[in-house]
Amino acid sequence: MGLDRCLRRHGASELKALESLIEGQGKPVKTFKDYESGVLHIDIKYRPQMPDEAHRRYLLVAIDRATRWLLMRAYRD
Repeated sequence: MGLDRCLRRHGASELKALESLIEGQGKPVKTFKDYESGVLHIDIKYRPQMPDEAHRRYLLVAIDRATRWLLMRAYRD
């Protein structure tokens, strides 16, 4: 368990990555996956209810994965 965490901390989560580090090739370069426009990542967060509020509030966050555009809206129930 401790060895696994140590290897992951140094960027070698699998044996092949560790072999490339030993040979001096460095870390493998990773790129972000390309998405088509319109693919959204959506999160809904619960905001803390203040003592003077009668309803709980929510925060909706949507991010377009291709353009990185952000939409945030606050709602209450």
